Amino acid sequence: MRLVPGIVALCAAVVAAAPARGSDTRPVAGAAREEDFASLLGEPFSSRAAGLSFRPPAGATPSRRLGYGADIVTYTNAEDKWQLRVSRMFLEKPARLLAGESPGSGGNDGIVDQAVRQILLQNAAAEILRKDVINVGPHDVGLVICRFVQGGRTWLRQQAFFQANNRLFYVFDFTTPSTRAADSPPDAEDAAERLAAGVFRAMLDTVRLLDQRPILADNDERLYRTRTLMVNLPRRIQSAVLPEQCFRVLREGKDIGWMYVCEEVGEHQGKGGFFVATLSHGLPEPGTTVDVACEMFCMLDLKKADEAWVTVTVAEKEGRKQVVTEIGQSAKRVKPMRDETGDRELRLREVYNLSVTQTSKAGSKSVTRDLPPYYLPQAIGAMLPRLVPTSEAKGYLFMWWVSAEQEIIYRYIDVEPEKNVTFNGRQMRAAVVTDRIGLEGDPTFHYISPEGRYLGSHCPATGITMVACDMHTLTRLWPGAVIARPHVLNNPPRDEGR
Repeated sequence: MRLVPGIVALCAAVVAAAPARGSDTRPVAGAAREEDFASLLGEPFSSRAAGLSFRPPAGATPSRRLGYGADIVTYTNAEDKWQLRVSRMFLEKPARLLAGESPGSGGNDGIVDQAVRQILLQNAAAEILRKDVINVGPHDVGLVICRFVQGGRTWLRQQAFFQANNRLFYVFDFTTPSTRAADSPPDAEDAAERLAAGVFRAMLDTVRLLDQRPILADNDERLYRTRTLMVNLPRRIQSAVLPEQCFRVLREGKDIGWMYVCEEVGEHQGKGGFFVATLSHGLPEPGTTVDVACEMFCMLDLKKADEAWVTVTVAEKEGRKQVVTEIGQSAKRVKPMRDETGDRELRLREVYNLSVTQTSKAGSKSVTRDLPPYYLPQAIGAMLPRLVPTSEAKGYLFMWWVSAEQEIIYRYIDVEPEKNVTFNGRQMRAAVVTDRIGLEGDPTFHYISPEGRYLGSHCPATGITMVACDMHTLTRLWPGAVIARPHVLNNPPRDEGR
């Protein structure tokens, strides 16, 4: 879809104005038949994790996340220079759409008022064209439409705030180019803006908020099993520790790398626990190599749950090397904190925090997060498919740090007891552990033999298969490779440019 004046027939039509409350500026669009614009919408987007479905403007490929946090999906059309961002607003305190729209509001800003203020803070010359609340089906929707100049070009920005409840709002943010001239009369209409307004309203009419109660009920059941599992995790970890594991990494049956894993019980900075150290080498594409050294430690006493890890990734392409280092740690501490209710006295409370720093030539970025009880330390997460019971079908839920996303994300584990399977082209009996990052994340299937031996994994989305083997096989397939346990936890690299 081109939001420029190339579609003359459609530009002659104008979007139907919805019933508005509290409008204090003129609308961008007048009246037209909605079906004129529905043909410019693309295939439906639907996310159970986000609790949302709608039809976006046609002509762009979505760049979606894993169904967690605020961001849901972004559509970008580089050729026609438009973008649609869809996200969620989670609020700690109840809020309304417009100031003063409910009794006893006291005149405080609503969501729409805050959006207008933010626009004007970013660009004081922006022109607010519309600010009101409309009804879309059963939902109240706040609208903010503005026009602004950036990079020597005029733009139209339309925002819609769907109110799911007084603490959850879905935000549709649509920015399109305008062909309006700077010297146009104030009341003059622009064809490109009229078209963009029509498409935006047609899209809003397709929005559906999905019932997430079944998902929440399933999550609660999973968390109950997770709490039970974590009680026995220290014993399971001690019995599952393996001094050495070797894996071939294949794509479509061809070796593209290897991984070496060492596990051991030991101490780190005077604390008893266990280590998981991994070294991997991969050739993801011709002329590119990726080497990753990682060492993780976690206490076996999960009531304290201190952990620390260092990951060093070295990517080299056509002689150019890039090094990225990640250093992370988490711990539970009891601290005196003020009670926010009542007399605000100091009380002892347990605080569980994660701190992660990623460093490269481009600079350093640090992230801190408060952690829930079912957060999974990195070392335990590396062993997780071997730690869950495989005797019966069960599902579990954890929170897990994902480096690529720099965020704590749900990790779903589902167990299928022993059955006939095909793995790496072979028929066998095995239990299957399905591993997903996020409710709608691509699954990785882990295979466990009837004797409890880890056989490997396969991810259909990437085509990557990891197959357990021995050291002799690795050295035969990769002659000259230096395969040894990495020690980076106490000696992370200082010069990331090396």
